[in-house]
Amino acid sequence: MKAESPSFAILHLFATGSYGLRQGLLHIGVLSLQRGQSGLREWFINPEAEFGRSVQKQSRISKEQAKSAPTWQEQKAEVQGYLSTFTHVFFFQERHEQTWFKNYILAGMPAPPVAADLAVLSSFFLPHLNLMEMGDVVALSSIAQKKPASQPMHVALAALHTQLFKLLEVLLQKIPSTPEDESGQPPLFLQLLQQVLALGTVYMGSAWRTLQAAAEHIETLEPLDLHWLMPPPTSEVPVLPFHLRKLLSSWLPTVTDATVVKPRVDIATPSDQLI
Repeated sequence: MKAESPSFAILHLFATGSYGLRQGLLHIGVLSLQRGQSGLREWFINPEAEFGRSVQKQSRISKEQAKSAPTWQEQKAEVQGYLSTFTHVFFFQERHEQTWFKNYILAGMPAPPVAADLAVLSSFFLPHLNLMEMGDVVALSSIAQKKPASQPMHVALAALHTQLFKLLEVLLQKIPSTPEDESGQPPLFLQLLQQVLALGTVYMGSAWRTLQAAAEHIETLEPLDLHWLMPPPTSEVPVLPFHLRKLLSSWLPTVTDATVVKPRVDIATPSDQLI
């Protein structure tokens, strides 16, 4: 049953390959971000498909371990039941995560959570980090780097948790709009953000709404009014114009007077003990 109030989680998965008939899921991990109820749930899955050494190295799951695990059909109801308790779920599209997540894991759910891609959000709002794969995200998270390499799922979820808070911190920064600080102008970041959202992409719109919902559950020094930043849905492919990417890239790394972000009781902060 759908949660009554906004609730957030991060999901990561390992599969034998791209979504298809001859491939299968190996491992699903879900990190709840609710303070007081935060914690990790994970499911090991028999993919009912063969997989090579590269997949074993990435997931640290052997063929013997995979064959002894329950199949997806045996665990589907449990996984979907748990995901239905969240209104929003973040993930990181590296290769094929989005297809597996939306077309397979969430398939058939009467009220699936909103899925938001942290890779898309990072490419728009933290372009200077140039995050291309999970290794780049892990390298930026000191918490993730403390996790044993033998637990790649835990490492990934810790890194994604840190990345989500980086995005929220950028979103909530209060910066003068111009050197003259013209009256009535929104902060510079929101001006740039408005241009990004004017592109009106389906993927960006969904991801943005999820990030906005999370931001509304973060306590800041000053309230934010973001109702005018809702993008209209279209079917266009999300492409950030070069001139706008250049502006964001040159500005974001120089920000020093960011608003202090203080999580409320319903959002758990990144912690070495959480996972």
